[in-house]
Amino acid sequence: MENIIKLNNKNKIEILPYELDFITKLKREYLKLKIKILNEIIRELTYNYKLLKKE
Repeated sequence: MENIIKLNNKNKIEILPYELDFITKLKREYLKLKIKILNEIIRELTYNYKLLKKE
């Protein structure tokens, strides 16, 4: 995994197809987690707002 990005002699980044697939899956999982966290924050804020509104 350390060798995902390799520099060739022209200083261009070369990523192999299976590595690209791994990166894509990692990005997808990161986005899922980010959405989950944001949804939790929204849920908390909504709940707190409703409590404040009742007072």
